[in-house]
Amino acid sequence: MHENIVQLKMKSQKDGKNYLTDTLDTKGILRLIHSIEQNEDALYLFNLKIEKYSNTKKT
Repeated sequence: MHENIVQLKMKSQKDGKNYLTDTLDTKGILRLIHSIEQNEDALYLFNLKIEKYSNTKKT
């Protein structure tokens, strides 16, 4: 397992069961943000995902 990946059990909204999910620790998140900031296409896609997520949380 990569040192920045952490596995957490998260409950599925579909069936209510817990599943292991790969997440990033703080250092991994900062590396991801830095890599996105260096790539305009990735930054554009990241912003689209944030916008879509924000819109789904409002409903």
